Amino acid sequence: MGWGQRWPERVPRPKARRLTDTEKHDILRTLEQGIAASPVLSAFGVQARVQRGRFSIERYASAQDSEPLTMVLGSITPLTSAKNDLLLETARRQGRWCEVAEGSAAKLIQVIASDSTGTLHGLGFLDASLRRLGEG
Repeated sequence: MGWGQRWPERVPRPKARRLTDTEKHDILRTLEQGIAASPVLSAFGVQARVQRGRFSIERYASAQDSEPLTMVLGSITPLTSAKNDLLLETARRQGRWCEVAEGSAAKLIQVIASDSTGTLHGLGFLDASLRRLGEG
């Protein structure tokens, strides 16, 4: 038997898929449209950009010094499991990443905008109330 503690096996990280330039452009356009449709994300200056085959959702804040500050809200990685399947991750302590959601680009922007637990920004209730005010 021995001393050994029976730790659960480590779940391997999902495999990333390489995208063509047209796929990158389509996903980036969908992300930008979703950000523009969200009152909270557009008010905070959230932007999407492509870096080495992954998409980064970033918030630019102006510093009082000279350079703007960049906060990374999340990273979106295309997965090999399905053609339109993307993985949303957020940074945690010490450079570790935590999986938040999987789905299409539109679904992941909806997850980012409606976050009310503080995983990404915690302003989901404000976003929902602003959307209701805009409809009425």
